Amino acid sequence: MLNWLLSFLISTAFAQAVPVITAPTGIIIVPSVARTMTGISVTVAGATALTQFTMTFDCSACVLTATGTNVSGSGSSHLSIGPDIATQLNSALATLQVVFATAVLNARDKITINAVSGGQNAIPVPFAIVVDGNKYLVQTTPADALTRAQTQCAALGCDGTFTKYWWTTTTNTDGTGAIKIVPGDKCYDKTYTASCGTGTVGTGLSGAEQAALVPATSVALPLPVEGLLGP
Repeated sequence: MLNWLLSFLISTAFAQAVPVITAPTGIIIVPSVARTMTGISVTVAGATALTQFTMTFDCSACVLTATGTNVSGSGSSHLSIGPDIATQLNSALATLQVVFATAVLNARDKITINAVSGGQNAIPVPFAIVVDGNKYLVQTTPADALTRAQTQCAALGCDGTFTKYWWTTTTNTDGTGAIKIVPGDKCYDKTYTASCGTGTVGTGLSGAEQAALVPATSVALPLPVEGLLGP
C-alpha cells in the first residue's frame, strides 16, 4: 500500500500539465480563395525546447493545407501537425490555410483544433469559418452606411417606414460601416431597368462607388460566432 501511494505521488508530481490552445474565434474567407489561419498556438506549463506537440484540425466542408516536417492530411478536411518541438510546429502553423469551394458559399462550418503533448489532451477549440462572397462599399461610419442605404431606398420609392433601407449594412470592428452588395443583385448598378421594379436611371451606386467595392476579406467585419459554434 505504501509503495503504491509513493508511486502515485511521484507520477502525479511529474505529470505534464495540460496543453493550452490559443486561437482567434475564427475567420471570414472568400469562396475558392485560400486564406491563412493566423494567431494559433499551443503552450504547456514547464515546457522546454524539446517538448513535443501534436495539433490536429478538423472540418466538414473545407480543405486544409500546410507544409512542414511532420504534416499529414494536407489537402483534406483533417490535417495533423507533429509530433514536433515548438519551433518546428510554429513553422508549419505559419503555412496553415483554409479554403471553401464556391459550391458551399452559404455553408457554415467550424474547424475543431486539438492538441496533445506528453500524453495530455488540450481542451478542443472551435474556430468559426464564415464564407462570404459578397462585395462591400466601406463608409467612414456605420451611420454613413445607413444613410446611403436609406437614400437608395428613397430613390426607389420605398415608404420610409416599414421599408427604410435598400441595402444591408454592417458595423465594423474598426469603427467604419459598410454596404453589403450580394452577387447577382440587379439593383446595385447606377442604371436601373424595369427588372428592378423601377425605370429610374442614376439612383444606384455611382461608377466610383462600384469601383470601390471590395471583398469581405478587405473589410473589418465582425465575426458572427453565435450559431456557428454549436454541435
